[in-house]
Amino acid sequence: MDRQPTLRPSDVAVALALAWAPGAHYAILARSLHLGVAEVHRGVRRLEGAGLLQAGERRVNRQALLEFLVHGVRYVFPPVLGRETSGMPTAAGGPGLASKLPAGEAVVWPTPDGRARGVALTPLYRAATRAASGDDRLHRALALVDVLRLGQLQERRQAQGLLDAELNAEGR
Repeated sequence: MDRQPTLRPSDVAVALALAWAPGAHYAILARSLHLGVAEVHRGVRRLEGAGLLQAGERRVNRQALLEFLVHGVRYVFPPVLGRETSGMPTAAGGPGLASKLPAGEAVVWPTPDGRARGVALTPLYRAATRAASGDDRLHRALALVDVLRLGQLQERRQAQGLLDAELNAEGR
């Protein structure tokens, strides 16, 4: 009997990266996301099985991905909050988002070299902080996903519009 495929949190980052670079090679995705090539390959297969990628093409089904992120990600990958700590800003504090989203309580991904303080939010996947530190676009997109996971209705609606624009802008 076949196993039910289950998305993993890192698959969200793989889908975001493929939205900007359709058909990108596994090794390039792995390097930019700080994941192993095998994990990226398995993630692509899981995303295809979920209908979030077009089978065999490594191309994002943008409408389905946005629908999943807006309506499902908060339930599939619920936020795990901790104590106040230093870290990398996320949610409304992500790069370029402060002027576009209402400022609430500061939220950070905990990192030892973090320069911001806020409530700790466990990142979607272990290497998210390393990947985001070298890529403002990925950082902003993952921060918007965090708004979708944490935010109230109005914030989520604003994040939806911003994430829609991010997903539809190819090229890095």
